[in-house]
Amino acid sequence: MRSGLIAALVAIIALVLHLTAAKAADITAGPASDDPSVGIIKVIGQINEGDSDQFSSVIQGYSKAIVIFDSPGGNLFAGLQIGQVIRTHEFATGVADGAFCASACALAWLGGTQRYIQGSGEVGFHAAYMEDASGQKSESGVGNALVGAYLTRLGLSDDAIIYIEQADPDNITWLTPDDANRLGIDMTVVPIRTASAPSQTVSPPAATPTASAFVPPQFLPLIKAPSANTTQLATIVPPRSLSEPLVKPAMSPQQEATQFAEDYFAHWSEGNAQAISYFSSIYHDSVIYYGNATPKSTILKEKTAFVTRWPLRIYTVEPKTMAVTCDPSGSSCTVSGVVQWDCRSIARNAHSVGAANFRLALDISPTGVRVAEESGSVISRGSLN
Repeated sequence: MRSGLIAALVAIIALVLHLTAAKAADITAGPASDDPSVGIIKVIGQINEGDSDQFSSVIQGYSKAIVIFDSPGGNLFAGLQIGQVIRTHEFATGVADGAFCASACALAWLGGTQRYIQGSGEVGFHAAYMEDASGQKSESGVGNALVGAYLTRLGLSDDAIIYIEQADPDNITWLTPDDANRLGIDMTVVPIRTASAPSQTVSPPAATPTASAFVPPQFLPLIKAPSANTTQLATIVPPRSLSEPLVKPAMSPQQEATQFAEDYFAHWSEGNAQAISYFSSIYHDSVIYYGNATPKSTILKEKTAFVTRWPLRIYTVEPKTMAVTCDPSGSSCTVSGVVQWDCRSIARNAHSVGAANFRLALDISPTGVRVAEESGSVISRGSLN
């Protein structure tokens, strides 16, 4: 059964949520306040394969940020990668008044730990699909399964996932505040200065407009003045200022281990430099690596070779497979489960997809979590070289 899943995954390598020959998205970043670690990231235009790598690059140096989207969508793989990076870095996301974010863009928007829609901004979803050489579209059950696994990691309910995937490829479900409240999709509608109520438009805009400024009010003086036709700016104070420290509730050792495993694989979805930087920080100097005592330097060389071979990657843990055991002191835990991967190299015109068991033995201390042992085994694999 799983081999059939992998075969289908190979078939959706060309999967897109909105296929065009448009150029890559315009992805820019800049500081939002006197604190250079707080940024505003803008993603405008078609999201294409490889844009996730650019996104990972431009966000470096920002410990807090809001990601502003104005995009009709694009490549599913890239959208999921960007969303995973956003969630891993705990960034906020927003759609400006007059802009819209659909398909793959909407999935990336969902990655925000705080989500905003300003004024008449819109967010829209539809099912994943394949498009053949003749332009014929067909819904992809496996593509939707990949999306479902991503949405489950974000904490969305089964009802929310069904809602997000319900529209066929030629239609869009435009998210309304009532639907978001009903389904538990956390978001904040930000009114514009002169609006008495946010727009509830249900039809898509005819074209992608230029995004108006969308930032929490403490950042407004630092943003270039808008043009005459975009003078309306947000005046509502978000639930938590991006400049304030994120206070997390205390976690049990089991929760820490689970979170670590999710973050571990989410970082595989980042750009090469960012992924290797993360891995260089999580291992002990010597690790039991697939049964052998292995120096950290050797592990990093192996992982560097892997990311060089497969520059575009997305890893998704199957949440229901996760199992954690900890010793009575809570200082060491073992977490195991199943992870699906989809890796590709544009330069080599190669793809690898599959699923594997994983096992991580972790040392947990007030200074952080370190990997003491790592192992796993491939369940199934498909490739096209």
